[in-house]
Amino acid sequence: MDDTSRHVREDDEDEEATEMDDYRGKKVRFGGVKKVYTPYFEDDDVANLATKAEDDEVERWEKEQIKKGAGGRMPGDNQDEDTAMGDGDRFGTEDMQSALPGLGVANRRINSSSILRDLKARHSQLRGTVSSHAQHLTRVQDEIYACNTNVESMKKTIDDNASLREFLLDMKEFVGDLNECLIEKTPPIDSLSERSENAAKVRAGAARSRMDQMVRAEVTSAEGKVVIDEFGRERKANEVLDKSDGWESDEGDTRETAEPPSEYAYTKEEQDDFKQDIDDIVRQGEQVMSDVSAPYDTILAIRERFEQWKDLFPAHYKRAYASLAAVTAFTPYVRLGLLAWDPLGLSRSAPPLTLDSMQWFKDLWDYGMKDLSAQAQQDDPDAQLMPSLVQKVVVPRVVSLLTHCYDARSDGQTTHMASLLNEVMIYLDAETKDVKDLRAALTVSLKYTVDGVERYRLPPVHGTNPQGGGGSPAAHKVCVRRLAKTIKLLHNVASWHTHMPRTTLAPLVFDSLLDSIIVPLLRNFATHIPVHDVPAFLTMAERIAAAIPRKLLDVAPTAGSGCPPEFGLLSSVLGLVLLNRKAPCPPELMARGVAVYDRLGDTKAASDLRHRIDQKLA
Repeated sequence: MDDTSRHVREDDEDEEATEMDDYRGKKVRFGGVKKVYTPYFEDDDVANLATKAEDDEVERWEKEQIKKGAGGRMPGDNQDEDTAMGDGDRFGTEDMQSALPGLGVANRRINSSSILRDLKARHSQLRGTVSSHAQHLTRVQDEIYACNTNVESMKKTIDDNASLREFLLDMKEFVGDLNECLIEKTPPIDSLSERSENAAKVRAGAARSRMDQMVRAEVTSAEGKVVIDEFGRERKANEVLDKSDGWESDEGDTRETAEPPSEYAYTKEEQDDFKQDIDDIVRQGEQVMSDVSAPYDTILAIRERFEQWKDLFPAHYKRAYASLAAVTAFTPYVRLGLLAWDPLGLSRSAPPLTLDSMQWFKDLWDYGMKDLSAQAQQDDPDAQLMPSLVQKVVVPRVVSLLTHCYDARSDGQTTHMASLLNEVMIYLDAETKDVKDLRAALTVSLKYTVDGVERYRLPPVHGTNPQGGGGSPAAHKVCVRRLAKTIKLLHNVASWHTHMPRTTLAPLVFDSLLDSIIVPLLRNFATHIPVHDVPAFLTMAERIAAAIPRKLLDVAPTAGSGCPPEFGLLSSVLGLVLLNRKAPCPPELMARGVAVYDRLGDTKAASDLRHRIDQKLA
């Protein structure tokens, strides 16, 4: 029994030894990690040890899988410790919990579903990280591209700056030379321009003196006296009158009210003296610029350089205020172009030059406007070049002409001056100082002319010829001539209503000319006028009514209203002739009177006269 039991235990021990020997000879591998484990058990806890070994292998496999997903490293990994520690020692529980949140490695077993879930979450997180890195890479690439673009732009800017520097150095030399030229040439050019203005003043002064002498001769002739001519000789007044303005001689019917010439011309001596002075001035102007070399000798050459600056470097051109410099640069050349300008020269075959027909105007009118749209031209500072030149050079010349040269008794001068003002006003803003200066000069000129006529009053003469009420033939002729010329002056003065305010022009038209000079002369004729002189009287009345625009009236007439106050005296004188009971007018002459009343705005007088015509025709 004992032997048998002993043999049984020995057999069992032999089997266990054989199994342990077999187990020691096995190599366990998980997850591709080549490690050899040789467990040794001294107790009977084989089953428990096997279970622990299995858990350890699973834990190691899980770590390997996590390390693969984490890029081969785990939190707390240390490359130096890999060879010194075992797998279980270099990856603790805390690291595992940080890598797989919520996974209690030490407290529970890991199953495949939880590992898969955690790996998917980690995979999703890694994909987000990859996407973020891709976006960052894109931004970096964009920044690199922008940097490269900026580098290329800076290289181009450096090249452009080099070109700009080279051009500006050349332009600086050009402007410096031009400035030296203008400093030297501007004073003599300004002096020649002043001489040109003075030549026009001398000619106008001679013509005005001649016209004033004629007015004084009219008064002397009407009084039957003799006059002293410019040589100190006694002359008959009518001879002086005929010589002074070249109008009709004494022959002819004085009942035919002669129309004065549409323009009075300067005498041949006055024109010759003026032309000689101007030719000398122009010749000296050419000599002033004779030693100036290109490109400083002409407007076009200077314009080309400035426009080249604007085309190549427009921003720098604008910052340098080159548009303002261009006005200063071109001003002396414009003054040279105006030396021979004679806007009041009355040549029937060759009318005065307008501004846009002058060469300097043609050379500059489109300066800086090449290839620009209409809107861009309006906004471009160079669009102000021509207005600035007109304001700086032309306006002072026109003010001088109005003040010292213009004579409102001349139809031709009035027409030419009005045309000139219309052209100048295109380049001026309304109500500026220049416009006010032009109006003030025009007012001074008109008052001077009107005062000169009003200063020399004629003695009373009745009738339009000696047989009509007494008086010498010379006196009657003088009165007719004075009346005709004053009506012409009235027309010329009133024609400025488009350029002058009513408050300034109306007193000259109504008070100084119509009521003070014209109406008294008409009343003298109307006192004892014969029927055969009524047509001449009506002709003068029609011219008066046609000369005065409605704009000058204080209150515009309306249907059924009486005569405007401005025409009250004229309407009453007209009634003396048309309603003369001693010498009744025929219906056809009364019909002309109705038209005059309608023109004057006296609707009541026109209605009464129509009623008289109807009675005569009944």
